[in-house]
Amino acid sequence: MRPHRIGGLAVGFFLAASVGLGGCEEGRRWIPQQGGSSGAVAGVSGAAGVGGEGGALTSAGGRGSAGALGSAGSPGSGGISGLGGALALGGTVGAGPFGSGGIVGAAGGSASGEASTGGSVGSAGSSGSGGSADRGGAPGSGGSPAPALVVVGPASATIHERSPGNATTFTVALSSAPSTDVVATFLIAPDAADGISVSPMTLTFSKTNFSTPQVVTVTGVADDDLLSNSFLIQVSSSAVSGVIPIVSITELDDDVQQIVLSQVTAPGGCPATAGAGLSGVPKLGVVTEGDPNSKAQICVSLRYQPPSSATLDLTVSPGNSILTSVSTVPIVFTTSTWEIPQLLTFIAVADTNAASETGRMVTLSLPGTEARTVTMDTKDTDVIALKFIGPSNGGVTLRAGETGAIGVRLTYDPITTTTVFCGVPAGPVTFGDSATYTFSGGASGNWATMQIMRLDAGLSGSTSDVTVTCQASGQTPAVPFVGGTFVVHFLGV
Repeated sequence: MRPHRIGGLAVGFFLAASVGLGGCEEGRRWIPQQGGSSGAVAGVSGAAGVGGEGGALTSAGGRGSAGALGSAGSPGSGGISGLGGALALGGTVGAGPFGSGGIVGAAGGSASGEASTGGSVGSAGSSGSGGSADRGGAPGSGGSPAPALVVVGPASATIHERSPGNATTFTVALSSAPSTDVVATFLIAPDAADGISVSPMTLTFSKTNFSTPQVVTVTGVADDDLLSNSFLIQVSSSAVSGVIPIVSITELDDDVQQIVLSQVTAPGGCPATAGAGLSGVPKLGVVTEGDPNSKAQICVSLRYQPPSSATLDLTVSPGNSILTSVSTVPIVFTTSTWEIPQLLTFIAVADTNAASETGRMVTLSLPGTEARTVTMDTKDTDVIALKFIGPSNGGVTLRAGETGAIGVRLTYDPITTTTVFCGVPAGPVTFGDSATYTFSGGASGNWATMQIMRLDAGLSGSTSDVTVTCQASGQTPAVPFVGGTFVVHFLGV
């Protein structure tokens, strides 16, 4: 069997164990090249020695036995048997001795001597003894094995998408010197631009550097999704047909989903792409409570493609009774729309207090995502006043000597404790109590609970209207208080 020849090399597929190289050490693999048997290929002896041409034809007798294989035509240790010994047609049966030099070498020509009449092969009729083996190697030498790629490194490795831990290496060399340069090219399957990189992608081995291990580095490449991936590194060579797998790589995705905030381009408009987005905690401005035309807006998208659709969650701190999202639909990020900025709008609904607030925080979050926070101020246009609860005209009518009463409470939550003081001018109407009322704020406060103001009419005096005036202390500039007045109609004696 003749060896295959690719690129000027006689090559064959083989593993180390099958060529007697002592087996594979840990981490070392012999990548076989194209060919046949595991044994070394011996040279073909006597390229011209098929049916030896050394013996001349004689004129007498039958076929002599001199045409047997010459003793020098013994097979090589791994090669093809020599085809020595010319086929003699002269002499009587058994008269001709075996040709002793019957290997026709590539350099040996046919003998020029004639056969004797007795039928023996003349000594000059033997083939020239200078016939050398053909290109496959000298007879009996066993031949040289074809060079194979030797890979040292892990058969499989796990790396990260980002540093540290995002690279691994292996080395490649040849087992023996090639007759011509061998180029090894690496391929990645699947071929994903956002997967891994291999450097260098090609290696060249020559007669001088074939045994020097060349280092190949596999590096993780950051992508825009949250998925871990598997890849197979393969090699092809100028001396090999087909593609051979050598290293399997698992790349772990290190990304954590991020919410990207971008500024509106115009009222109600978002940019086509968010780019890097806004850093820190963006402040969206001032929103007036109870005004549907007063809005705070921000555009929201995601940094990475989610594995499935996800809905944005909003949390207002403290509480969510003031700021309300008025987006027409919940903001949902799909696997195809995740990077498109979507508009998020806030308004401030009317509340029960009269306090304007600064730094109202809204937290935007998704499961498994780094939350983002935005802030805005709310402006409250409400004013705290006293609400008097009594007759429909808001006043009290008293005759001389009568006692009356009216209820008092606040119109809005004062946030902090507020004390109200009331007074009347000197005259026929006086207070039947201290005319001091304390209102506390907050959810557990009594600011909305009516307190009773008692009034007494004197026994003398003419008919008149008496104005009661109430003022507050303890209020802050953020919680204005205008107090209140009401009239007591005194009918006299």
